[in-house]
Amino acid sequence: AVEGALDQREDIVVAFERYLSAVSLDKRGPATADRDYAIPLALIVSSGGGFRGDVVLTDTLPPGMAYAGNLTYTYGHAWEDSNVIYWTNDTATAASPHALAPPDVLILTPDVGSGGDVADLEGALGACGVNVTTWDAAAGGEPSVADLLAHDVVVIGNDVRWNDMDKATVGDNLADYIDRGGKVIEGLYVQSFDDWGLAGRYMTEGYSPFTPATLDRWSPDTMRIVNPEHPIVDGVTSVSDNWGHQNPGLSPGAELIARWTTSGHKYVVANEDVVGLNQLLHHNADWTGDVPLILCNAIDHLVYYAMPSLPDRVTISFDVRVPDVGEICNRAYLDWGRDHTSGEHCVKVVSVEKSYFYLPLVLQVND
Repeated sequence: AVEGALDQREDIVVAFERYLSAVSLDKRGPATADRDYAIPLALIVSSGGGFRGDVVLTDTLPPGMAYAGNLTYTYGHAWEDSNVIYWTNDTATAASPHALAPPDVLILTPDVGSGGDVADLEGALGACGVNVTTWDAAAGGEPSVADLLAHDVVVIGNDVRWNDMDKATVGDNLADYIDRGGKVIEGLYVQSFDDWGLAGRYMTEGYSPFTPATLDRWSPDTMRIVNPEHPIVDGVTSVSDNWGHQNPGLSPGAELIARWTTSGHKYVVANEDVVGLNQLLHHNADWTGDVPLILCNAIDHLVYYAMPSLPDRVTISFDVRVPDVGEICNRAYLDWGRDHTSGEHCVKVVSVEKSYFYLPLVLQVND
């Protein structure tokens, strides 16, 4: 019995060592600075090489510190939105999609069994040159993991409640599908706070790039792209949507790509396995503009794009201004994978003699 316990302990230690951080973050800047002058800051993302997968950095500047431009980066791409600096390593390259077999796409929704119409979604997906199938819940109930794995991408969403399928089973099977290489495009009302929302492991274990919403919004809105370099919005110029948005949050490691202009709610988000669209895609969808192109780009991104290894070192630099005298601090966050593998990396000041130091950044601003 003792020998068996020792074996178990050794297994646990090995698993823990594999979980250790593959990516680290340092934040650097001058120890002192004059107020109202540009202050250069640098974020250093380091890895041992060979890391693949989405990495997202978020640096929310605190009140009293304003972004002052001069944003540069040595890899991936970075952008600023509303005094928040974002960076991602997503520079995936396409694997000649037109030389490969067209992807198989499954529309999964309770709307069809309740008499809903998904013809607009079927038409938009069909224009992508993919094979489109709509799941018949009345005949097949919940799709099994094997049913899902027969398709490259599953497009999930709903305008009605999950009356024809057990939504916890659907969520569990979607999670297993993603674990085995499947990809998902998610629309409303998967993240809904009421009985319209999905359930199961897909919701509880952070597979979606969204987190659950807390309210509905019924006013028309238009798209505002905040990450124009992302391939999902390549060629996209405008989207208008008549109604039906919510206020979901952003999961750790997910990328924010576009917002709704008036509400400011997140519109297009993505992680390595799922693209989320905060709009109705299925029954009662009422969009105009480039939604079909977003769907086609999302399929290409999920199916054909390969993530290269993260370089050993990436530097993101930008300037800030501080108008008032005093001490000000801010903290940046680095996320990768789902929430159980994400983490924030903070190092306190290690040496006051050095001109550069680490998170949390402390600036003593002089008159």
